[in-house]
Amino acid sequence: MNNAGLKQLTADAEQADKATTTASIADDAVSSDESCVAITPISNLDDSSLYIHRELSQLQFNIRVLEQALDDATPPPRAPQVSTDFLQQP
Repeated sequence: MNNAGLKQLTADAEQADKATTTASIADDAVSSDESCVAITPISNLDDSSLYIHRELSQLQFNIRVLEQALDDATPPPRAPQVSTDFLQQP
């Protein structure tokens, strides 16, 4: 993937993240004491900022994993430790 493509994917992922953050802040703004009647209903459910785009979310995850893999400070994965206790005869 070229650099321009990676920048576009990152920008798209950041836009999806902003929409998620905005929705999360809106959820936190209503306390349990407030009535649901006080909430203004969303009139346009076709607004794409209300939804998380699965493909962009997956790309955002892939970018984070790739950045971590390229980071020299990240230690290499260890091989799983297998117990051999069950192999010993009583």
